Parts: sequence; structure tokens; C-alpha cells
Amino acid sequence: MRFEVTTEVQHEHEGDEQDETVYSLDCSWTVAIGEDLRVSKGRTSVSSVDLGWVMGRVFAFMAASSFMVSVLLGGTIAPLKRKLGSMLGHSGRRRVHCIVSIIAVISAAVHVLLLYTGLYAGTTDGLLLGGAGLAGIAGLSLTGVFYAPLSKKMGAKGWRRAHIWMTIFVLVIICIHAVIEGTEFAFQR
Repeated sequence: MRFEVTTEVQHEHEGDEQDETVYSLDCSWTVAIGEDLRVSKGRTSVSSVDLGWVMGRVFAFMAASSFMVSVLLGGTIAPLKRKLGSMLGHSGRRRVHCIVSIIAVISAAVHVLLLYTGLYAGTTDGLLLGGAGLAGIAGLSLTGVFYAPLSKKMGAKGWRRAHIWMTIFVLVIICIHAVIEGTEFAFQR
């Protein structure tokens, strides 16, 4: 999407032959989404950042942080599970865990869409690890949504073991993706 406004104002005032005044103003403002933003005023140009890229980073942070909160709410850490269970109740803790997990999945999907329809369109940068992380988060959410049929088939312990190992896999992949591909960790490369 591109939005561009260009304004030129020229005012010439011819008075007496002794007093001739010419006024000239040239301003142009350009705002573009999905490509490098450039704001120009007169003859000077200042480059800004791509709005899609910034929002992609925001959604990446939302996805990673909500996934971490979801892991903490999941009940893997016994003292935390007891504390949250006493505060929210067992079903309340599970409900909040599910809501935060859904936020993680949606944020990760929006992160991918913003970056690969904008700045990274046509490239494969970060796609392997990011795609594996997104697939892992989606798989975790599906095992959570279909807990009842899966626990009947695998048993409650089998379901829990599979869910925990998938969580560990996704945590490792997300951390590797953030360090190798993430902008915030670019200083390490």
C-alpha cells in the first residue's frame, strides 16, 4: 500500500521594480507500508523503518513471550502449579493457559504473514527454523484442543509426555530462531 502527497507552493509577487519578492515552498511526504518508509521534506530525505517489519518484530515478541507464559501456566513446574491453582483454581489455570496459548499461535502466524508479505517477500531467510517453530506451536495447540480423544488413545500420561516433549522442542527451536535470525540478537552474529 502506498500513500503519497506532494505539495508545491510558489508565490511570486512582483511589486515595484525595486522590490521583487519570490516565495517558493516544496514539500513532499511519502508513507509506504511494506517497503522502506521515506519521509521527504524539501530536498532532504530521511529514511525511516518499514512499518510491517516493526509490527512483525512486535508480534514475534508477543508470540515468544506468550509462549513462555503458557509454558509457566501449563503445570510443568509443581510449586508454580500449586500457587496458580490456589489463586485461579485448577480449571481457571487451564483456561488461562489455553487463552495464552491461542495468543501465541495467532501472534506467531501474524509475525510470519507480516514479514513474508513485506520485507522478506521472495526470500527464505528464517523460514526453516521459524516454520518449524510455528508448526510446533500449532501442533501443541492441536494436542491441547484435542486432549480428550488423544488422552483416550494415548493415555493421560502419554499425552502429557508428548505435550511436554513438543514444548521442549518448540522452546529450543524458538530460541535458536531468535538468536540466528532475530534482529534483537544481531549483535551476536
